[in-house]
Amino acid sequence: MPKFNRILRKRTFENYSNLPYLNASKAVEGLKSAAHLKAALAGEKVYNSKSMELGKVLHAMVEGEKKTIIVEPDFSQADENIDSKGNRSFSKLTKWAKTETARFKADNAGKWIVSADDYFVAESMFSKIKKNKIAWNLIKGSKKEVSIVAEIKGVKCKGRLDGLNIEKNVFWDVKTARSAETKEFGRQGCKLNYPFKMAFYNLILKAIGINVDAAFFIVVENCGIYETNVIEFSTIEIEQFETQVFEILEMFKRCKKSKLWPERYNDFEPFFIPDYFFPESGAFYE
Repeated sequence: MPKFNRILRKRTFENYSNLPYLNASKAVEGLKSAAHLKAALAGEKVYNSKSMELGKVLHAMVEGEKKTIIVEPDFSQADENIDSKGNRSFSKLTKWAKTETARFKADNAGKWIVSADDYFVAESMFSKIKKNKIAWNLIKGSKKEVSIVAEIKGVKCKGRLDGLNIEKNVFWDVKTARSAETKEFGRQGCKLNYPFKMAFYNLILKAIGINVDAAFFIVVENCGIYETNVIEFSTIEIEQFETQVFEILEMFKRCKKSKLWPERYNDFEPFFIPDYFFPESGAFYE
């Protein structure tokens, strides 16, 4: 196990993932309930959506690890693809197509295999990031995929920053979104608890003696013209969410000690009626 309160050198994502410490993605589940946190710690909550896969490919390009990405051929379109009756087929479910797909994956074990469509979209997004001078100036002078281990409030934690720019004294996170418009991204980011996660990262940095001036979201749209926006999240704003992180860390210690991880609904709940639905608001009659 690594020594604490330091940056880990040359740590692959797989090695980082195997470290048995609390990270932001798991800690944030505690905002729902202790039971959600326990499920995340046990690996029961796994999110692997299409947009997340696309984001991972983009991150690899930003990190300069494009060589680890390989595009999977569409074997269904090959002339050799025939069905059980010997007829030309365009299905991916034929014996030949499935055999070739399995062989391709075995030959490229350890590489990131993606579809041609995902690669094209990720490459288009990456191209727009490079054309955004503000974004690219942040990225090119940074250490990328920085793995950190630190103890916060007696809890062993870990974090992997997309980028840390020592010269500018900032860290940054690349995000894909349907809209990079500042207010819309802010609304969506809050729903996804991005402020909590940035506060978690900031506390880890503080624990190793790095006090940054700001954090940035490098937001690129995942459709259309892949517009890119760089959104600043000041440390003053970040620190407002550190209390949330401390509360989850205390919950973690308390539940781990008692071995009790309660769910959030433990009594009758009143039916919620939005204010606008009441007649006096006028909206009821519209």
